[in-house]
Amino acid sequence: MINISLFCIPYSGGSASIYFKWRKELVENITLVPLEPAGRGARIRQPLSKTMDDAIEDLYQQFITHYDGSAYVIFGHSLGGLMAFELIHYILQHGHPMPKVVFFSGSRPPDRMHDETILHTLADAEFMREIAKLGGMSGDVFRNKELMDIFTPIIKNDYRLYEQYNYQTKPQLLSCPIVLLHGDADSLVTFEELPQWEKFTDQETKTIIFPQADHFFVDKKYKEVVHIVNQIITEVIKME
Repeated sequence: MINISLFCIPYSGGSASIYFKWRKELVENITLVPLEPAGRGARIRQPLSKTMDDAIEDLYQQFITHYDGSAYVIFGHSLGGLMAFELIHYILQHGHPMPKVVFFSGSRPPDRMHDETILHTLADAEFMREIAKLGGMSGDVFRNKELMDIFTPIIKNDYRLYEQYNYQTKPQLLSCPIVLLHGDADSLVTFEELPQWEKFTDQETKTIIFPQADHFFVDKKYKEVVHIVNQIITEVIKME
């Protein structure tokens, strides 16, 4: 059985630790490699990335530290999906092979990123009130000033990267399947946007809908998510 590395990128404000619980659910030939953006988790003392280019270069340095030349897959949720898209193209530019499959979870197509509402320019308190409405963070964080002081600049910086992102046409299409994961109650990504992902690959695009699931289904339904990841990676390997 082919061994495969699964590189995972977290959502806005998230740490690599959100994926640690996946290890118990993944099949034995899939090795989890969570990528930790600067300024959080185990890298909390390091400065946050100033630009999306800086963030992708930083993720790439982590990727090549763990990459051994064998088969790999990339998974990203929300902002992590956008970063996954940019990271793959950066990896290809540096002469590495295409991933076997890529999972874009709770993610808009990269050329449809912006809302009319810009949040990162709001005052901290107002910004965090808007974030609270999304339902992806424990109420304990909002009631704890020390935690708020830690998380607010991280999330705000992530939103700045997202809201200042400008898609640039890539020199090539992806030549691997794309799998889209979507919660049917997602208030940030609409089902109608998902078909736009098809133009970024010359291979199959598959969409999987999670019923009664909001934007953070990747946490709340993680066992179901990992089951799908296991299934699809196994299918892709068998086809080779």
